[in-house]
Amino acid sequence: MSNETQPPRFTSKPPGRPGAMTQAMQAVSVKQVGPKVLRIGVIQNGKIVEERIIRKRETVSVGGSERNQFVVHTKGLPARFELFQLVGGDYILNFTQQMSGRVGLPAGVQTLEQLRSTGAARNAGSHWQVKLNDTARGKVVIGDVTLLFQFVTPPPVQPRPQLPAAARGGFAKSIDWVFTAFVMFSFMTHFGFVVYLENSDWPVESGIAAVPEEFTDLIMDEPPPPPEPEVVEEGPTDQAPTVEDKPAPSKEPAKTADKGEAKDPGDKPAGPDKAAEAAAAAEASARMAEEAASAAEALLVGALGAEGGGALANVLAGGAVTGNAEDVL
Repeated sequence: MSNETQPPRFTSKPPGRPGAMTQAMQAVSVKQVGPKVLRIGVIQNGKIVEERIIRKRETVSVGGSERNQFVVHTKGLPARFELFQLVGGDYILNFTQQMSGRVGLPAGVQTLEQLRSTGAARNAGSHWQVKLNDTARGKVVIGDVTLLFQFVTPPPVQPRPQLPAAARGGFAKSIDWVFTAFVMFSFMTHFGFVVYLENSDWPVESGIAAVPEEFTDLIMDEPPPPPEPEVVEEGPTDQAPTVEDKPAPSKEPAKTADKGEAKDPGDKPAGPDKAAEAAAAAEASARMAEEAASAAEALLVGALGAEGGGALANVLAGGAVTGNAEDVL
């Protein structure tokens, strides 16, 4: 008995039964097999200007009208001409006397002129007709335009390109939530602070306590009234003064009525007119100063007083200076 390892033996399936993969490929090929469709190319001035596969078996027309499958502007071609006419399940090639070309049929390759002369094409009055099969191919020349045609198996419809699922995402996935959170927090903070300032009502000092110190001294400390002038009566000046009429000399100098300065006892008193004018001027000055002080006090107390509804109280009545100060004043 030999100890050598025997090579594995592979058992094959019966030749009459194909594998599962082969059966699937055959099923796909059977699905793809079907009626062929037209593939048409348009050549003008030696260049291919258009190429199209007519996936749906239908009549194909050419001409100058926009309703045609192929818009061709050339001499001797009507606005609409059914070049490939679908009758039942078969295509028929229609061509006129002005058209030329050749067609490959099961009987061989023949020109359109030969088809007309031999009777292989049926005369339909204004044009000739020849039946095409799925193996036919050829070209039709109309003026300076050449149309090439052949029957091909329709290629599979290409699916619409799509992005992968990770790249597609939705609207929510495209949002930067960290940045959005910072923006919302900043907005709410600023908006809430503005609302707080609009609705807050801080106490406002009123009355004499709200008056600045420099104006308080002006209101409370009234200036002392000026001293009243002394009127000196003079006697008759007809007689000369005697020794008995002269007043005794005083050791203290006399004070003037206006400035209170020392005066020589030998000086003569001022006349009655000048003394009266000085007294009247001093009294008028004192009265004007008193009226000005009273007016200033009334203005400040009225503007700051809470009971009287002053201008300053009206401005700060809402808790914030958001109104029009000109309208309040």
